[in-house]
Amino acid sequence: MEIQYKPFAEINQFSSFDKAYASANSALRPFYKYDVNINSFQTIIDTKKANPIDRNVLVEVLREQYADMETNEKVHQNIESLLDENTFTVITAHQPSLFTGPLYFIYKTITALNLAEELTKKYPENRFVPVFWIGGEDH
Repeated sequence: MEIQYKPFAEINQFSSFDKAYASANSALRPFYKYDVNINSFQTIIDTKKANPIDRNVLVEVLREQYADMETNEKVHQNIESLLDENTFTVITAHQPSLFTGPLYFIYKTITALNLAEELTKKYPENRFVPVFWIGGEDH
């Protein structure tokens, strides 16, 4: 299979703001906390570990939400892994809308999956679970 890559900045469907963020444009720097690169995730991991959450409640709620759904074993493994303080989520979301179309939905999903995989390689002492949130009209 031949794979061709197209630079993010050359995809006309993305907004100028998306392109500026992805390219770490200095004009946007006051609006986000972490640098836009893979090495920033160590700081993010340390910050998240310093602010623990009630993982038991999170997992219990997810178990209830998935109780009547037919899913594969990987979903259940990911949910259970959230009990471990070395497990983190890579979250992306999409609010269904008329003009962005299905390609953006797929792009965002694949990006979350790829980032979780890349983070697992870079930080093997941690686990990263991709999460996709589908927004409603007002969530």
